[in-house]
Amino acid sequence: MSKKGIKPEDLLESLQDDRITDLLLVRLEKRLGPIIERLFNELASTFTSKLESAIMGMTQTALQTFSDDHNQKITHLEKENQILKAKLDETENQTRLDNLIIYGLGEKPGSDMNVLHHFQSSNNTSIIQSVVGLCNNNLGLAINDSDISLAHYLPGNPKAKYRPILVRFISRRTRDMVYSARKSLRGHSDADPIYVNEHLTRQNSMIFAEARKMVKQKKLISAWTRDGMVYARLSDTPSEKPRKITSMNILENLVPA
Repeated sequence: MSKKGIKPEDLLESLQDDRITDLLLVRLEKRLGPIIERLFNELASTFTSKLESAIMGMTQTALQTFSDDHNQKITHLEKENQILKAKLDETENQTRLDNLIIYGLGEKPGSDMNVLHHFQSSNNTSIIQSVVGLCNNNLGLAINDSDISLAHYLPGNPKAKYRPILVRFISRRTRDMVYSARKSLRGHSDADPIYVNEHLTRQNSMIFAEARKMVKQKKLISAWTRDGMVYARLSDTPSEKPRKITSMNILENLVPA
């Protein structure tokens, strides 16, 4: 029987036969299977790509948010740390304002003084007498032993001829008088120069050392200390005010690169 002669009722009757149905399913599977598989793979690939993109976007957003929050906290902590350091340095500086350090006066570092003897004699009379003699004979001041609270040697450069002496005065006024009179030592005729410096904190000592280096490099006109703080001038113009340097960042940004 030709295909054109098949009646619809005959076809429906044939579909009720399980063998014919199974045969049709096998053929449909062979023909439609690859198409369905291709469509499924395309849909799965598209879905996977969109899912990965969505997850990536969510992850990047979450990481960016976390990074921003983390950076903000770090910045906040750094600012707090700088403020605390500045306050600590200011407090430390206040405790040193009655002090001066004298270089080039007193005991030679090559002596046989041991550590115990060094601390036992940290405020001995001979050191105070040396400081009083310097003030009276070289600085032109009337200073007595009673004007000095303590005086002792500090660890110095092994190559230096003399160890530095830390002197604490009873009053700020006396200390300032000695520090102001130090300029007269510039014309001192002795072979060994004597210097009188302020007792700077570690941070201000580093700033002052770098500032003096910049003066030698002609990046600054001058640098000095007053009341334990570092000051500098960019030029010798009379109208220019001294700059107070409280951190390395300020010093570095003071001079254009």
